[in-house]
Amino acid sequence: MDKLLHLISSMQCQDVPPSELFRLFAARIRDTNGSCATALVCTEGLHAQACRVLSYYDHHGRPITESLVPDPCASNLPVYAGEKREEILDPAKPVIHRGMHRGIHPIFGSLFDEYIDAIALPLYQQGSVYRWLLILFPERGMVDRVDIERSLLIATLAINYFFSVQDARRLEEANTWIRSELEAVGRIQKLLLPQDLSDTPGIRVAKYFKPHAYVGGDYYDLVHLSDQLDPGYREGDPRVWGFMIADASGHGAAAAVEIAMMDAIIRTYKPGFEEGTAGVLNYSNRYFFTRMLRGSYISAFVGSYHPQQHLINYANAGHPEPVIKRVADNSIQMVNSARGIPLGIDREFQWESASIEMYPGDMMVLYTDGVTEAKSTDDEVFGMEKLKAVIRDAPQDPDMCLKMIQDALVLHQGEAEQNDDQTALVVQVI
Repeated sequence: MDKLLHLISSMQCQDVPPSELFRLFAARIRDTNGSCATALVCTEGLHAQACRVLSYYDHHGRPITESLVPDPCASNLPVYAGEKREEILDPAKPVIHRGMHRGIHPIFGSLFDEYIDAIALPLYQQGSVYRWLLILFPERGMVDRVDIERSLLIATLAINYFFSVQDARRLEEANTWIRSELEAVGRIQKLLLPQDLSDTPGIRVAKYFKPHAYVGGDYYDLVHLSDQLDPGYREGDPRVWGFMIADASGHGAAAAVEIAMMDAIIRTYKPGFEEGTAGVLNYSNRYFFTRMLRGSYISAFVGSYHPQQHLINYANAGHPEPVIKRVADNSIQMVNSARGIPLGIDREFQWESASIEMYPGDMMVLYTDGVTEAKSTDDEVFGMEKLKAVIRDAPQDPDMCLKMIQDALVLHQGEAEQNDDQTALVVQVI
């Protein structure tokens, strides 16, 4: 049995499938106990008098059944059934079978007709027994030379190792598939976001979007609204721009689906002066409830810049307050009016619009709470005061301002894992 222990130890360095490991294991059992067959039997998922033989090598080392890797309940494996299964497959103790006739036990039909004696070793796995190792002998008396206790220990160790290798590989395959699917969802999600914000006459925009993992629940958009809001608009006139930033509760795939649904709803909305920016929120919230009550919510800030009036009209659905940096005196101002509850909480809630003046050179910084709530290795949050300080120290340039915010976040987080999606927009009127 020392050779078997050495084999199990060496197996941990071998990149071979579990079925091959079992073949090597069966060969060592033959070397140790003489001419004998080895079979792995399973009762998982079967009725009280049935079993399946997962893997079986005869006493010459020939494979009769090699199905260690597939699911033990796979329908491609034959089921053996009969009365008194526990006579040979006892979950409480090893069974030594000394036969009067060849065949071991009627439950197996003619499968083991070459063998007369056997040992059935119950294999404990996480407190349960649904697998047995059968060592089968073609000649009488050979079974008496087997050290039962040592064989039980080694068989349990070996078989549990084989299946741990199998489970680890299945887990890795599942993780690879999940990663591939999430990457695909992430690529689709990015298609919902505006890719190029450079062609925006009248404003300059810098963007930062970093999901928590492959996908996230943050969202932003920028659209030209002059055609919808100004019937007398002519090409070359100052443009009205609409912008939005949003954050679904939670993060990951579920939050990404919520955001995709919101994007689809918003794209059916027809803006008008009479409803203002609050109309976007009222419309979106109403259609969130068309199917069922939601278990999640979305915070959102919606704004539109009207260059001729030097005004930003806006409405806020429970989103972190944007920050305005004034070019005239480098002062910081919070956009803290008209803040209502997030979308998806109360179907009848009505948001209200507000407005704030913005003049050429002024910048508005919009962000999600993943920015202000970013944590350091000491579990300290980035915080609103630090964000305002970075904006105050930044030059009056959207790209430079955004870079300083990103650099400050990287420095603050250090080696800490990002704990939420992070998005920021810097909008400057020119």
